[in-house]
Amino acid sequence: MGRKILAIFLLVLSAAAIAANAAGAGAARAFLAALPAHFVVPQEGVQRRLLASYGAMFVARGVELPPTVLFRSAAACARWQRSVPSRQARLNGVAIVLQPPAMQALLAAEREAEARGLRIVPTGADASRRTYEATLRLWRSRVEPGLRYWVRRGRLSQAEARRIQALPVEEQIGAIFRLEREGDYFSLNRRKPILESVAAPGASQHLAMLALDVRDSGNAALQEIMARHGWFQTVLTDTPHFTYLGRSAATLATLGLRPERLGGHVYWLPVLSPPAVARTAVAPVHGRPRLQRP
Repeated sequence: MGRKILAIFLLVLSAAAIAANAAGAGAARAFLAALPAHFVVPQEGVQRRLLASYGAMFVARGVELPPTVLFRSAAACARWQRSVPSRQARLNGVAIVLQPPAMQALLAAEREAEARGLRIVPTGADASRRTYEATLRLWRSRVEPGLRYWVRRGRLSQAEARRIQALPVEEQIGAIFRLEREGDYFSLNRRKPILESVAAPGASQHLAMLALDVRDSGNAALQEIMARHGWFQTVLTDTPHFTYLGRSAATLATLGLRPERLGGHVYWLPVLSPPAVARTAVAPVHGRPRLQRP
């Protein structure tokens, strides 16, 4: 009897797993179908990982979207930014620059917030539009101290740290991702992945003028107001960060985004698994097995 019950239990679990996998595959297809026609969908590597982490922006409606998840140079980014309409305004004493539909929705949200005794306050001068160079500086502010930290902890050699620091940007991004798969994180507190702390250079949603960092972002009433006007949190654990999607919350799930509830925030993330990166164990460093980085 016990074996029969166990067999039934395992069948139920198997059926649930199959259903969950099917639902996930369907959501992933919905996300890819929602991407703009001109968007170059990465199939593997660094850009696929970035799309899985930062790709929610690409289902936005009524705005201009970059042709790629990663601008590879400052010139390419600046050229695209110049081609996109933008609007400047002051919001609670801070100058911000956004695409016009995003700005219109934000100012409407601010009017609603004021009527309810709330304010939408940007975090600072770089809360909205950023340049490629600004995203590179932010990236380095995590990578360079992180490399020094892991050298001190005996997880990296000085030579390996220098090699990573000298890599071209996209190769360096990949190297950091591989280190993090081994547990060597590059956020400021070294406890979470770097993409939950700062965007990779050329991949920030701020480059598209569709993102705004907001103070008091944990206020549930403020989150509701922002969402009503098409602004959502889309980068896991980046609590100040809101992205203009121009959609209703009810629509997002149909576009292949899933809500991740964490610490009083709801993050809308793409249903898209990043590809596995092949790694081969090699000689240990300071007694710790290291992995070959292809």
